[in-house]
Formats: sequence, structure tokens, C-alpha cells
Amino acid sequence: HQPYMNRGQKTLLVLIGLTAAPFILAQLAFMYYRDGPDMSSMNKGTFVKPEATIEALRLEALPGPTLPERKWRLMLYRPANCDQVCRQNEQRARAMPTLVGREGSRGAVALIVEDERTAAPTGKEDEPPLPRFRAGAALPGIRDGLLLIDPHGNVVLWYDAERIGAPLLSDLRFLLKNSSIG
Repeated sequence: HQPYMNRGQKTLLVLIGLTAAPFILAQLAFMYYRDGPDMSSMNKGTFVKPEATIEALRLEALPGPTLPERKWRLMLYRPANCDQVCRQNEQRARAMPTLVGREGSRGAVALIVEDERTAAPTGKEDEPPLPRFRAGAALPGIRDGLLLIDPHGNVVLWYDAERIGAPLLSDLRFLLKNSSIG
């Protein structure tokens, strides 16, 4: 009685299988995941479409502190008649760089105000005022909330008033951890 395969033949089949397996797995992955992961479920903010840059807002700096260049920027829309929710969102946005932790120095917060005269800073007495800007143009579909702008000036994500807080913090931590810019 002779064995079905000798030892050399078994070794050859194992080597062929080990060589072919990565190619077969790659082909299967390509067939089933062709479109890639659903990026919309990874972030809490809304991607700004069509793509825009900070220049599209035609911002005019108002007197006061200036916004540092080459940092991740959180730009909060602040209406002239800022209610309690508006003031809370301003405080949340102001706290983001601190809450992010050691990467927080890579971010800066500013306000986009409707009216320079009525949009006085709402910070506490011991808090420095935030840089303020008046927008000469609006992005399609965005009139309020907060914009996340990368250090190159690309408007990346938009957060409505309900998502300024933990959802924004989650995205900001992820971006700063995984980004080498800014």
C-alpha cells in the first residue's frame, strides 16, 4: 500500500497555497469592498460639499486678537442675537483645544460674526477674547454651526449646533492624532 502523496509533494502544495493565498484574499477583498469603507460613519461632522477653502468665505478680520496661520481652525458662526445655546456653543468651541489634550496647541478657535457692534465677546472676564471675522460670502447650505478648517485652508467638516461638543471633540482628537499637518 503506497501513500497518496509523498512528503515532497505535500511540501510543494503547502508552498503553492501559501504563495497564492494573499492574491486570492486580495481579489476577494477587492470584489466585496470595492467602494471602500463608508467614511460618513467615521466622522461626526458633515463633509463640506462642494469642496471649499477659507478664501471662499471672504473673511474680514475685525479688531482684536488674530487667528494663527497653519493650525487647524474651528470657526464658529455667531449670530448678532446670541441666545443661551449660542453662548454654550461658544464656550464648548473655546474649550476644544484644551479638551483635545497635548495636540490641542495645533488648533485655534475664532468667531464668524454677523454684526461687529452687537457681537461682543461672550467669554468670561478671565478668558481672552477670540479672534472675530465678518464673512463676505457664505458656503452653500451653511449659515450657522461650526466649520473645521485644516492648516492648508480647506474647509473640511461642518457641525450644526447640536453636534458642537462631544461629536466635534471626537473628530478633532482623531484628526489631530492621525494628521501630520498643523
